[in-house]
Amino acid sequence: MPQSADSSGSVYRLLGFIPLRLEEGVRSRHVNALYFGAFFSIGLLTFINVQQGYLFTNLGIPESEWGGVAGRLVLINEIVVLSTVYLLGTLSDRVGRRVVYALGFSMVGICYVLYPLANSAEQLYLARPVFAFGAACISAMLASVINDYPDEASRSRFQAAAFILNGIGISVVNGLAGSLIEFYKGMGLESLMVGRATFWTAAGTCLVVALALIIFLKPGAPAQVSKREGLFKTWGVAWRAARNPRVALAYVGALVSRGDLAVVSVFYSLWLRQVGIEQGLSSEEAQARAVLFYIVAQAFAVPWAAIMAPILDRIDRVAGIAIAMFLAACGYLAMPFFPDPISNWMFLGAALIGMGEMCAQLSAIALIGKEAPARGRGAVIGLFSFFGAVGIMSSGVFGGWLFDHWAAYGPFVMVGIGNVIVFLLALILLRQESQRRKAAAEAA
Repeated sequence: MPQSADSSGSVYRLLGFIPLRLEEGVRSRHVNALYFGAFFSIGLLTFINVQQGYLFTNLGIPESEWGGVAGRLVLINEIVVLSTVYLLGTLSDRVGRRVVYALGFSMVGICYVLYPLANSAEQLYLARPVFAFGAACISAMLASVINDYPDEASRSRFQAAAFILNGIGISVVNGLAGSLIEFYKGMGLESLMVGRATFWTAAGTCLVVALALIIFLKPGAPAQVSKREGLFKTWGVAWRAARNPRVALAYVGALVSRGDLAVVSVFYSLWLRQVGIEQGLSSEEAQARAVLFYIVAQAFAVPWAAIMAPILDRIDRVAGIAIAMFLAACGYLAMPFFPDPISNWMFLGAALIGMGEMCAQLSAIALIGKEAPARGRGAVIGLFSFFGAVGIMSSGVFGGWLFDHWAAYGPFVMVGIGNVIVFLLALILLRQESQRRKAAAEAA
């Protein structure tokens, strides 16, 4: 974990030597707890999707229906998220981030106990809302806390560290899950019990993370909310903030970037697993191959975050989102050119996927972090997460249809086009702002 050489909390020294300036009242232990949570947050949320193909096989769901079942699960997930994430952001402005954050991991853990006990797709549909509520808590609080803690001068680097830990956590959590499958299989367990034991191990991990967050994160409501207004009174803050075209662009960026994440976590491993089974691999071998490529994608995402963060700190954030969305589009639109998804050439595809995912995520959160007003930031981040949930739901439903009825790479083409659209919107906004500055200069 990162360490600090400054007990005052005004400067946090990442890895002992990289200084990151913090907001007043934030201490090193709070940052350590945040980064600990960041390490597990996305890894434990993507676990359910990465292991989904293995679960579908155990339930006897035909491969021709995988895309549709996965899409319906995402739809259920995001209906719950859409119904709750905005209120959770506002609620956290009143009761504090750590309570909501820890609750999220607890709910995900409960789902991981129930999920592998399902005997049909319909029972998966019933268990998914429990996970969805926990995911809403985690995603909203991760976005809020990484915007609460840093000073503006260090915001992108601070957030990049969190995203790097996200990426490492995704690789480690899902890599260990693959190893656990082999371990439990080696113990002589049948395939069904192997899946249950793997999910239950993840559930125990969720409980440990929840305890760490409730104990070590910064207590109380955020400092920028000095007066606790009624829960619904801060809703208008987030919508009024969209009058700022940059905030509006960030909301659209959330729509696309979260859709990117859904496509990678839901459909990438399903695609690779299907091809592996078609080419004669066993269920466990196909799952291991799918997880390997997913881990490679995250392994390339991590250093790419370290490259993008200094760039985003030094240039206009709208220019940053334009660059990032262009790079992301290149990654996703390259997928149709990999006809054999489990050949060694797909390592290149995995690298492009990982870099694209990280670009989209980091640029969108950096832009909203810069432009969100200090007062009611939790509500603004909540609406940002709300748009992200719409993006995930859309990607799940339409991506699932494309997966089953067109091509397995169809979801990637879909989000690649979305990245192109945000890229163009960013260019238009930059041009408009340039023209306004020029007109103002001429008038002066």
